[in-house]
Amino acid sequence: STSFTIEGLAPNTQFYWSVQAVDNLYNGSAFAEEQSFVSSSTSIESGDELPREVTLAQNYPNPFNPSTTIRFGLPEAEQVTLQVFDITGRLVAEVANASYQAGYHTINFNGSRLASGVYMYRLQTQNRVITKKMSLIK
Repeated sequence: STSFTIEGLAPNTQFYWSVQAVDNLYNGSAFAEEQSFVSSSTSIESGDELPREVTLAQNYPNPFNPSTTIRFGLPEAEQVTLQVFDITGRLVAEVANASYQAGYHTINFNGSRLASGVYMYRLQTQNRVITKKMSLIK
């Protein structure tokens, strides 16, 4: 498992990425399917309270087409993995794999490359795993 953190991205901006395996002789594989995410900013305003435990909200809107927002809360800074699975349990997208500060965070998930159907999204931290269901209707 490899993770990569990029800081300083403009908030509410869509970014695209793809990966390629390269061996020691610089021979590269084909690029993986392009993925995308929308960056968001996180702040704690005075008066806002930190969550008391790791939380994962129901995505909104649900059902969605083609994008939806997923919100989660952390009581302390943690490594977070957010993944989407089809109904058979096959991983179809890794939406986040990074360290996040304490507070509430939102991530936009774009399902335009997926078929209509029911999907599960799973938030995983060091001590907690939370899974919820969402529906994509095209």
